[in-house]
Amino acid sequence: MNSKDKILVEGLKKVIDNKSIRTLFQPIIDLKDGQILGYEALSRGPEGSDLESPYRLFTLAREHNMLFRLEQVCREKALLNSETIGGGTKLFLNVDPGVIYDNSFKGGITKEIIENINISQEDIVIELTETTCIDDYKGFSLALDHYKQQGYQIAIDDTGAGYSGLQSIVSISYNYIKLDRSLVQNIDSEPIKQALLESFMRFARRINSKVIAEGIETMAELDTLLAMGVDYGQGYLIARPQQQVDYNLDIIDYILKKNEEKRELLEPNIIGKIAKRNIIVDSSVDINEVIDIFKEDKMLGSLVVLNNEKIIGLITRNRALHNNLNQNKDIGSIIKENPLKVDYYTAIEEVIDKSMKRDFVDIYDCIIITKNNNYFGTVSIKELLKFFLNLSSREKLNLDYFNGNSQRLVI
Repeated sequence: MNSKDKILVEGLKKVIDNKSIRTLFQPIIDLKDGQILGYEALSRGPEGSDLESPYRLFTLAREHNMLFRLEQVCREKALLNSETIGGGTKLFLNVDPGVIYDNSFKGGITKEIIENINISQEDIVIELTETTCIDDYKGFSLALDHYKQQGYQIAIDDTGAGYSGLQSIVSISYNYIKLDRSLVQNIDSEPIKQALLESFMRFARRINSKVIAEGIETMAELDTLLAMGVDYGQGYLIARPQQQVDYNLDIIDYILKKNEEKRELLEPNIIGKIAKRNIIVDSSVDINEVIDIFKEDKMLGSLVVLNNEKIIGLITRNRALHNNLNQNKDIGSIIKENPLKVDYYTAIEEVIDKSMKRDFVDIYDCIIITKNNNYFGTVSIKELLKFFLNLSSREKLNLDYFNGNSQRLVI
């Protein structure tokens, strides 16, 4: 070992002993609604030093058998610095697979620290790096079960970068699959990468995992990922790593706008387009007034009951007028409290499927449509079937209900 290397090793020992690790946080956001899923904790050495680079820091630690101690300090600092992250927001902690077997790691991955800060074990995601060092996938999977049973979630990093990552995702059950930057880079102009990403997404859905696209740096890359329906995104375009977490990201409004545009492409086939703003009544209405409404409007099939904009239930014509015995009853006695409610953007044939699965006595009740969780209107079964029958054969084939995602937008 030359003198320069000796100085670096001594410097590394001091960094570990003095816990001179800085933590930066980079957000991971939901590409459907722009909400922040969590933050990846990224460790850096002392600013301006030869060990500031994470690559140099961890490579040196691995070469001189100090990796476990370094990672322990990094996790501790990440947790202590994450106090500004609200409850329910995930914290992604990078962990070398070799550490998983370490007894000190098993003994309490940071449990004492967790108990003293505003974060639960369910909000911590162990993000595995360097999967090339996994020799026994079956044994490694069993070791991970120890952490899953405690509530931790597991993510794999750099998927798609090599054979080891592919072998790992078919051998171990992960909550999150993080795609390597090499797959995301220029995906807007490379159809082969798009095809590979679609395969990863289908695979992830089959095993109940979520896909995170890392290294998003251009608007074109983001637009393609949004169109393809990727679950989550991370990268410099969204936000650079920084010491203080930031919940007010400029890119969120853009994501919401693009997803709204994507939904508009499906307009002819969504339930909200045929909804009607029928008569509604307040939950405090007198039952006799309801009866009069139905008697005056012979074509009215039902009324939606609201309480401060909240949907309480549905009153059908049959319930209101049945044998004229309801005149002295309370309004609550004729309200159906759990009618079928669907979102404005739900596919027509999905609504048909749900409506036909109702109990026989409810099967002809109208469907309540909501938008942004508020009442929007109703659709009768007659209107629903009439609209579907009028669709062309091609339109019916293009409905994406069975697929459950928007992948057909990218052709």
